[in-house]
Amino acid sequence: MLEKTYTLATVGKLSGITYGTGVLIAVVLLILAIVFVNMVKMQPGANGAAATVRSRRIIFWVLGVLSPAITFILSHFVYLSHVKGAPAIDKYMTASIVATVVAFVVYVLFGLILSKVILKKGSFGTLF
Repeated sequence: MLEKTYTLATVGKLSGITYGTGVLIAVVLLILAIVFVNMVKMQPGANGAAATVRSRRIIFWVLGVLSPAITFILSHFVYLSHVKGAPAIDKYMTASIVATVVAFVVYVLFGLILSKVILKKGSFGTLF
């Protein structure tokens, strides 16, 4: 739950919320990627397999770009308004940038693991 204001002493709590939000966004978008990738049917024709794989990869990477974008927008336009004081803002901005990077890394890393280990025989297995 968000407090009304975060100061330098309590901004670490908001940083943790931001990290958790970034990971949650990455996981939700990865689940959406699995659903959307499995909805793409094999295209007929000589180049059908290549076009199908290309479509699946585009879906995966578009959602992958949305993961850090949503994390960044949420952390800067929703959470940052609760931080008061220049030192607290500086500390939170660092955490916000790290959370944005973590969201993308979690998305790609979990996607790679799912693609190569867990869902390797399905549609999702053709992404990497």
